[in-house]
Amino acid sequence: MDLVFLLFLGGLACLVILWINNVRLSGKLHRRGVGTAGRITYRYVVGSPPRYTLVYRYSYYSSNYARDEEVESEVYYTVDIGDTVGVRCLPEHPQTALLEYNLSGSTSSPIGASPKDASVESRYVVPS
Repeated sequence: MDLVFLLFLGGLACLVILWINNVRLSGKLHRRGVGTAGRITYRYVVGSPPRYTLVYRYSYYSSNYARDEEVESEVYYTVDIGDTVGVRCLPEHPQTALLEYNLSGSTSSPIGASPKDASVESRYVVPS
């Protein structure tokens, strides 16, 4: 019983550390990140409850990067494949990036678009 409790506490501590790192990263990108344009390349929904994910590409100093990022459903249905989005990356580590609207304290939207129908490339994956 003690081992199970210790494993539970260890797992809980890991989740808290990951959450703190995510909050700190968002703040660091908000303060020190540089803005660049990205383009949505794919989007998908998985799980129950559903998790909405956008896949995007962006360039920084002639290097190309790709990321996927979980977003809210309202954002997911606002953008489509090929749309331009704002991305902020760290100059010293450009692979570290987030969509601009997703940063703490940001009020920007990914683009000034209205909700759209799902594109052909969008896919809903039913959990097994």
